[in-house]
Formats: sequence, C-alpha cells, structure tokens
Amino acid sequence: MAAFDTQDYLVNKAAQLNKTGQDGKNNWTVADVKKAFNKSGLSAQEHYDQYGKKEGIATTSKTSSPSMVTPVFDADAYLKNKTEQLNVTNYQGRTDWTSGQTAQAFSDAGLTAQEHYDRYGADEGILPYAEAQPVSVSSSAPQSTVSPNQTSQYQLEQMLASDSPLMQRAATQGQQQANQRGLLNSSMAAEASQGAMIDRATPLAQQDAQTYFQNSQANTDRQQQAFMSNLQYQQNLGLNEQQFGFDTQKLAQQYGYDSALSEQSANQALDNLYATSTANAWGVYANNVTDLVGQSASAINQIQMNPDITEDNKASMIEQILEMRDTDLEFQQDLYGSLSSYMTNTGVFPSIA
Repeated sequence: MAAFDTQDYLVNKAAQLNKTGQDGKNNWTVADVKKAFNKSGLSAQEHYDQYGKKEGIATTSKTSSPSMVTPVFDADAYLKNKTEQLNVTNYQGRTDWTSGQTAQAFSDAGLTAQEHYDRYGADEGILPYAEAQPVSVSSSAPQSTVSPNQTSQYQLEQMLASDSPLMQRAATQGQQQANQRGLLNSSMAAEASQGAMIDRATPLAQQDAQTYFQNSQANTDRQQQAFMSNLQYQQNLGLNEQQFGFDTQKLAQQYGYDSALSEQSANQALDNLYATSTANAWGVYANNVTDLVGQSASAINQIQMNPDITEDNKASMIEQILEMRDTDLEFQQDLYGSLSSYMTNTGVFPSIA
C-alpha cells in the first residue's frame, strides 16, 4: 500500500470539494481544507480514514506518479449543468429552463439523468461535478476530425443530387406537362432550372464547409489546451490539480455550448441556402417567359416585314406563332404555379400564395 502523503491528500480533497460545489464554492484551496480539518479536530490522516477512503480520494507518496482526479456521475450536478446549457443555447427559444423542468423532460423521454448523459451529454461536453477518483492521464494528444455527414456541403449534395426528390420532382413535372402539350424540347427548361440551382448553390456550400472546418480547428485547439494543462499538472506533481480540474470542466462545458451554437448556425445557413436556390430557380422560369414573348414578337416582325410572303400566308404564319407562344406560356405558367406551391410547402417562403 502506498504511503499516506498529507499534501497530496489535501490537494485531492480540495479538487473534490470544488467539483461537487461544496458549500456553494468552487474555489477551495489547500489552506481552506486544512482549516476545515482542524476545525473538526481531525488530521489529514484521520479524515482520510473516516471519510476520504470511502469517497475514493487518492493519496500518493512522494515517489508515486501523480494522478488526475476526475468526477464520477452526480445526477443533481448533471441536471444543473444541462439546464445551464439549454438556457445558454436558447433551446426551443427559451432562456428560463429550470433543473426541475430538465428532469421532467428526461422523464418524459423515458431516461434517467445517467442514461441521458451516457447517450447525449458526454458527446455535448456536459460534465457533472462529482466525487473524485484517481485515473491515469493519457500521453496521447487529442485529435478532432469532421466527418462528411457533419458538413452542410454533404447535406446540400444529397438535396440537389440528380436522384433527390427535389430534382426528380422538377424534371418529372416538366416532362409530364411538356408531353401533354407536345413540346418535345420543354424538358430543357427543367434541366436548365436544375443546373441553375446547382450552380448558385455551390459557392454557398463551399463557404459552409469552410465554416465547419474552422469550427473543427477551434475545437481541436481547445482540446490541445486541455491536453497541455494535463502535462503541466503532471510536471508540477499535482500541485495545480485544483485549478486545472476547474478549468478542464469549464472548457468541456464551453465546448458543448459552442457545438450547440454552431449547429444552430449551420441549420440557419442551410435554410438560407435552400431559400436562395429556390428563389433563383423561380427567376429562371420568369426569364423563360420573357424570352418566349420576345422571340415570338421578333418572329412576327420578321414575317410582317418580308415582302415575299403574301398577306394570307403572313396571317396563317403569325397565327401559328401566336398559338405556339400561348402554349409555351401556359406551360411556363403551370410550372411557375407548381414552384410557388412547392415553396409554400417547404416553409421557407410561407407567405407566398
């Protein structure tokens, strides 16, 4: 059994008090702990024998390697930290969440606080203050990567892929309505619209991907800072463990808050991108209508100015041009109407009739 080291025990006990928020404080010092022991009429050894051993607080000899003191799960502390995260991130548009409401939300979802932490909280960086137990410190630097499905570029590619419901719907409607009117080349308008959507969406997707990359880099920097703090702790033989433990938890909580805020920003960027792409497609169809009217007017003018065509033939040719123009305009108007309904259904432009 390792020899009892009074200084190490005082340091570890101070860290445990800070992590549990004892007496509403998180700035306990070794001197404060020693004073509390003296007030209770106990030496550090006696306190360890009566309480510390059951609490899992480590004592190390002067020749032993220092060990980190990390929290075990505490339901009340987790509820408090999760509630703070909900308010900071304005979850569901609210900033007045209470621990009781958070606990009720867990219960409604069929989860205990421990189960919620295991399933979600750990990934969000929400850590509970808890009793201390010694664990070894890893010597490997943390790494951070962004998987493809975490980027809006990937999501945009899925939305605008040739086999996506959006693109299939545009092509199918164009082809069906063109066939009904005998317009063999009307599918070109649908293809042009699809191409315009993709062309205008690409720069925004690249910008969004860059945002995710920068966020990933920032997360890696935070993890590296925590890792370097670990190394400094080992070099100082645990003398700075109290402050380090506090800083590590704050960094982890801040990481969780930043991740949630980044997710909200990414969702907003996707909504804006979706709206821009759809509006651009709407503009393409409007340009098509303008082109049809202009082309028919030009053709009529050329017929009327041609001295080699008889008046009867001119009237017949102009009538054919007008019929073709009206048919194409009807097709464009139907397609425009479908786009308007589609945009309304997405919720991006809910005010469009």
